Amino acid sequence: MIHGTGIDLLDMQRIAASLKQHGDRLALRVLHPSEFEVYEQRGGAQSVRGQRYVASRFAAKEAFAKAWGTGIGEKVGFQGLSILNNEAGAPVIVCHGSLAAAMTSAGLKAWISISDEGDLVIAQVIIEAL
Repeated sequence: MIHGTGIDLLDMQRIAASLKQHGDRLALRVLHPSEFEVYEQRGGAQSVRGQRYVASRFAAKEAFAKAWGTGIGEKVGFQGLSILNNEAGAPVIVCHGSLAAAMTSAGLKAWISISDEGDLVIAQVIIEAL
């Protein structure tokens, strides 16, 4: 059964402008440490690959928060989850701390899809009640 669904569409240029102006400040706020490592490997704030990575993770976390039903805030924060890639390269959601405990106790599993084209990044999350 579907617990919730969320989608977020983002213009990557908003993220790129922030990263160019403020360096890693936004990346450090949005990315979990495990994601920050990937961001640095992709060239960081001045690299299009790094900017696109932050944009995709920002959109994914916004979509998750919408599917959770609260938006980004006290219950779901940027650091409470990470979007990593499995062996095949597909994105997967990994929850941390109290969010992981809440997902487990409620018997929930999250599914994600991320896509980009030009300056647009889109992410969709479906949270399933098992």
